[in-house]
Amino acid sequence: MKINGEAIYGSRAVLPSEYENLRFTSNPDGTIYMIYLAEKEENAIPSSVFVDGFQPSNGSIIALLGRKGSLRWRQEGTGFRITIPASVRKNPPCDHAWTFKVNMFNEDKAG
Repeated sequence: MKINGEAIYGSRAVLPSEYENLRFTSNPDGTIYMIYLAEKEENAIPSSVFVDGFQPSNGSIIALLGRKGSLRWRQEGTGFRITIPASVRKNPPCDHAWTFKVNMFNEDKAG
C-alpha cells in the first residue's frame, strides 16, 4: 500500500472501471491510475500492457508508481500500449500489483 496507495486513497473508480487485469481509478485533479493485478502464476511485471477503450492525449506522461521516470507508450487501435523496460521488469517496485499513473496532457493548460 505504501507504493500503490496514491491510486487508492482519495480516488474513485472511473469507467471503464476494469479491463482484463487492470482496475481504473482517478483523483480529483484528473490523474488516472491503472492498477495491474497479477494472475496467480504471474511473478513478474509483463513486458507490455495493452489498454483498450481509451487513449491518453498526445503529450500525456505515463509512469509506474515506485519508479522514477516515465514509460514509453503508443496509441494502438482504440487503445494504447505501455512498454515496460527490462530494467523495470527485473526490479519491480512491488509484488502482485503494479500501478501506472497517467498524467493527461491538457492543451488548455499548456503554455
